[in-house]
Formats: sequence, structure tokens, C-alpha cells
Amino acid sequence: RSLDLEKERLDGSGEKMKRFFALLALGGVAANPVTKVLELIKELQAKIEADGVAEQKTYDKFACWCENTTERKAKAIHDAKKKISQLGNAVLTLKGEVATLGAEIADLTKRLAKNEESQAQRTAAREKQAADFQQEKAEIEQTMNALERAIKVLSGAGTGNKSLLSVKSTISQALASSALDASKQDIVSAFLESGYSPQSETIQGILKDMYATFATTLEANTKDEMQSTAHFEELMAALQEEHATMTASKTKKEVQKADKEQTLADTSQELEDTTNQMNDDAEFFDQTKKNCKNKSDDWDERHRLRAEELSGISEALKIQIGRASCRERV
Repeated sequence: RSLDLEKERLDGSGEKMKRFFALLALGGVAANPVTKVLELIKELQAKIEADGVAEQKTYDKFACWCENTTERKAKAIHDAKKKISQLGNAVLTLKGEVATLGAEIADLTKRLAKNEESQAQRTAAREKQAADFQQEKAEIEQTMNALERAIKVLSGAGTGNKSLLSVKSTISQALASSALDASKQDIVSAFLESGYSPQSETIQGILKDMYATFATTLEANTKDEMQSTAHFEELMAALQEEHATMTASKTKKEVQKADKEQTLADTSQELEDTTNQMNDDAEFFDQTKKNCKNKSDDWDERHRLRAEELSGISEALKIQIGRASCRERV
């Protein structure tokens, strides 16, 4: 603004100079001493030169501001481009990491579901196996009790029809659940049909063998059940440990994914802000360069006009000095 005011001053000064030189040409100051005219011209010359120095300082400050500002903005734009590149790479990396964690979490979710399904299936199978064992155990124990009662009846004498019928019924039930060879089955069947003596050692021996067989079977089944239970517990412990490990891993990855997603959001926002700021700086830089160029052109023109003005004053001084010399000779 000060430069514009100075331009107006120069334009006004130029008009004054024109009027001043017109008066000189017309002899409007003929009545004044020549030395007075010379002093006036020199004062005007000094004033224009002083104004030129002041304006030069003002313009130099403006030119310095232009240089510093454009340099600062150019550096800001350069730094922003570098930062945008870094942030862009960071965004791509974070997106990849988030996608990877998402895939790993999905895989763990499927594996956890499969683990839980396996636990449920194996638990159901073990429960059914245990129930079958308990049922078979109860049946074997019931048969063994029946055989024990039958042996006591056969070995304790007594021929009562009631006792004999009870023994036959018990033996018949035990026979249905046993796996005797054909010859022994025939002997027992004949006893049941014909009524051998209750003291028959053959029948007692067969019943004792049947009792021992059932006892051995029960013992073997119980051992198998215990082994099956132990194996089931080991397997379930392994599945549960695997489930706990996968759950912990899934939880950890979910936390990591959430952190990465937050970092991604922050980085994306920073990238957007940096890009917008760089665009604003670029626009300001272009406008500043344009304004500074216009001011520079104006300054060159004002500098030229001032030089012409001072040149005119110098010519006027030469003329007045010449006139003064002529008057002195006269």
C-alpha cells in the first residue's frame, strides 16, 4: 500500500514538475534571483532522491517478504509431498495388516467352532458309551445274582417244587445271557426240561463256570470303561487346551485389529489433512508469486519514471546554471 501511495506521490510530483518547468520557460520566476531558482530545483531534487531511498527500503522489505514467504511455502509443499508419500505407504501397509488379522480371526473362529463341535460330539459319544456300560453292567450283575441264588439252591439240598421252579427260572434267564458251548447248553436245557437232581454236580459246575464267565466279562468291561474314560478325559483336556489357546490368540488378534483400525483411521485423516494443507499452500504460493511479480513490474516502472524525473531536473539545473553564468558576465 505504501508503494501505491508513493506512486501517486510521484505522479503528483511529476505534474508539479511540469508546471514548474512551464513557469521557467515562460519566465514566471524572472523576478526571483537565479540562485533562488537553483535552490528550489536542488531542494526538489533532494526531495525526490530522499523519497526514492525511502521507497527503495519499503520495496526491499516487500521483496524480502516475497522471497522468504515463497521459500517457506516451497519448503512446506516439498515436505508435505514427502509426508504424503510416507502416509500413503503407511495407509496401504495398515490396510494389509487389518485384512490379514481379519482373515486370521475368521480362521480362528472356524477352528474354534470345529473344536467345540468335536467336544460336543465326543462328549455325547462318551455319555452314550457310559450309559451302555452301566446298562450292561446292571444286566450282568443281575444275572450273576441270579446264578448265585441258583447255585445256593442247588447246593443246599431241598426238593421242593417251589425252590426247583425258582432255580429253573433263574438258570433260564442266565442261559439266555451266556455264551456256553453246545454240549453244556444241551446239559442245562435237559436239566430245565427233565428235572435232574438239584444236587447235580454237573449243573452246579456249569452254573459256576457261567458265573465266573460273567464276572470276567464284567471285570473286562469295567477295565475297558475306565480306559475309555481316561482316554476321553485326556482327549477333552487336549481339546480344551487347544480351545483356550485359540481363544486367547483370537482375543489378542481382535485387540490388534482394533488398534490397527484406529491407527488406520488416524493416518487416513492425517493424510487427508496434509493433502488439503499442501493444496492450500500451493494455491497461496502461486498467488504470492503472481502478486510479487506484479509488484516487481510496478516497481521497475516507478523506478524508471523517477530516473526520468531526476534526469529532467538535472537538465533544468544545467540550464539555470548556464543562465546564471550569462547574467554574471553581463
